Amino acid sequence: PISLMDARAVAERRRVEHKRMEADRVRRLAYFDAATGLPNRSQFNERLLHQLIAVNGKAPPPFGVIYGELRDYRALVEKHGQDRVNLMLTALVRQLSHLVREGDTLARLSYDGFVFLVREHADRSLEQATQQAAALFGTPVQSETQSFRLVWGLGFSRYPEHGNSTQSLIRAAMKLQREVGGEGRSVMQQTISAMGAA
Repeated sequence: PISLMDARAVAERRRVEHKRMEADRVRRLAYFDAATGLPNRSQFNERLLHQLIAVNGKAPPPFGVIYGELRDYRALVEKHGQDRVNLMLTALVRQLSHLVREGDTLARLSYDGFVFLVREHADRSLEQATQQAAALFGTPVQSETQSFRLVWGLGFSRYPEHGNSTQSLIRAAMKLQREVGGEGRSVMQQTISAMGAA
């Protein structure tokens, strides 16, 4: 038979494990989007701020912020239901995750807004990252057995040209928007040119 001491030890282990699981749950609610599993606005702001912090007195290397806003989000929910729209967005995340490199962050900024922190790499410039993001946002998403052509407004900002704070960089990316996806797919190239020249 289990001794009283053993029983207390088991109970304590369970209590500690329950406390750890609850802390993990609270952390996920605070830092992650429930529908997509992506970092949320709070975590993105923290990562962007960390990117802006000078290392050993040196300014951070150039990086960019790409913002994508889903057009007619509420109409999509009314037509397809929230669960189906969540599945669409999860499929989109799978597409966009191919762009994520070391040091990059893909996050959900709001119910209809996604944001990328992209860093320059030896084999990928910020312009190339923007082109790749525009192509991925413009690609129809596969949800279950259906294909959906979503329409996005895209914007781009670059450090330090467009700001040196989290708010200024995000606002600059949100300000410049060109549509891609759906019928807007035909203007994708001018979108990329406009963002690259901004």
